Amino acid sequence: MVSTASRNDCSAMEVTMRSRARLMRLVRVLPVAVLMVSGAAFAAAAPPPPVAAPASPADIAPDPALWQDVITGQIEAFRKGDAPTAFSYAATAFQKSFTDPAVFMVSIAASGYTPIFTSVSHSFGKFTLIDATTVVQVVHFVGPKQELYEAAYALGKEDGGWRVQGVQLAKVDGLAV
Repeated sequence: MVSTASRNDCSAMEVTMRSRARLMRLVRVLPVAVLMVSGAAFAAAAPPPPVAAPASPADIAPDPALWQDVITGQIEAFRKGDAPTAFSYAATAFQKSFTDPAVFMVSIAASGYTPIFTSVSHSFGKFTLIDATTVVQVVHFVGPKQELYEAAYALGKEDGGWRVQGVQLAKVDGLAV
């Protein structure tokens, strides 16, 4: 006979494993979806670009610090409750949807992203460069009670630099030490 406690532990582990599996599927699928959406929008909105000069190595493999600094800036702004700064790192689409930084911040918190606001540290995992203007970056978070979270950040390169286009957050099994 299995005790209730061990059944609950197994159930919690199964939920966490399913959450992690969903996050990993998202990391694999989100780049394709972002590419499809951005490609369709580009194809519908712009005439074919003129033939450009060959890409430089910096265009092909940009420095991850460029988008990681954006992610860190937004995370630190969320932690400080600095809505205007957090909002400044959001992609143009978010800025058009939320014209008020305070409303943006409240909406993000209400949508289940408070673990980012309350995190005590974060670190970067793998990233997938979709093209020269689109990347998905995995970020690991430690919460105030040592709980662990993983997020997949989708970023796009806009006129003003890299901006956050979306985030998928999931709780991860275990505790930080």
